[in-house]
Amino acid sequence: MIKEYSHNKLNNWYNDLNTAYVNFVSEFTKKPSIVGYNEENYKKICLITNQEKYRITDDLGNNPENYDYVKIGKIKVEDEKELEILTSDDLPKDRFVLMDKIPDGDDGEPYYTLEMQEIKKII
Repeated sequence: MIKEYSHNKLNNWYNDLNTAYVNFVSEFTKKPSIVGYNEENYKKICLITNQEKYRITDDLGNNPENYDYVKIGKIKVEDEKELEILTSDDLPKDRFVLMDKIPDGDDGEPYYTLEMQEIKKII
């Protein structure tokens, strides 16, 4: 399953993601495990999130305040589900996708060349 969503404003990316997550679960009765962003939007989201570093932890729960810049690889959403972040320049800048698995094109789903980023998470 894969579905595209749009951003109202990139500064509200986290709210848009949570709204899309609830919509995806409601429509497909399954939880997505991956969110895909355009590479440029992903970088902007990292910049926005780095302004609120108290919300970022690594996989061990450590706060990265001492880092200059943190790339985000996982995001906790509505029900504490973690979504892996993958990026693709094939996605339009104002869109993102939620998916339950990496699409392979077999089910008529769009195929995106996705690249996994360094794993971090937002809590």
